[in-house]
Amino acid sequence: VYLQLCVDDLTIISPSAAMSRHLMHDRQTDREKPSDATESAKRPRADESTDAPASKRPETPAPNVSLLLRLESKQGVTLQNGPADALRLQLGFVCRAACLGDVQLWSDDPKNHRTQEYERHGDCQK
Repeated sequence: VYLQLCVDDLTIISPSAAMSRHLMHDRQTDREKPSDATESAKRPRADESTDAPASKRPETPAPNVSLLLRLESKQGVTLQNGPADALRLQLGFVCRAACLGDVQLWSDDPKNHRTQEYERHGDCQK
């Protein structure tokens, strides 16, 4: 079974050392980016565009990584407490997995690349 997950959608209770290093590196990279704090402080709020999206996505895509996991146990899907800011239940499940090996970055392997447009839509022709 092949699963594709976004790390931002997961709650990792006890991450492996390799994943911890990867996540820590991402957090440090985000902190080191220059900010426009002085520019935005001078600009009044009325100048901001009202049709701009609420959350801006980063201009550089997140690196694609592969991580081999061995699923040891999985509970059924149940209603669980949601995020702290939302007082609601959401569907979720709990699983226990063992990490086998290190995180593999796709950018380090020339054979791996992002999916092409024709691959996303199921077309067989290039």
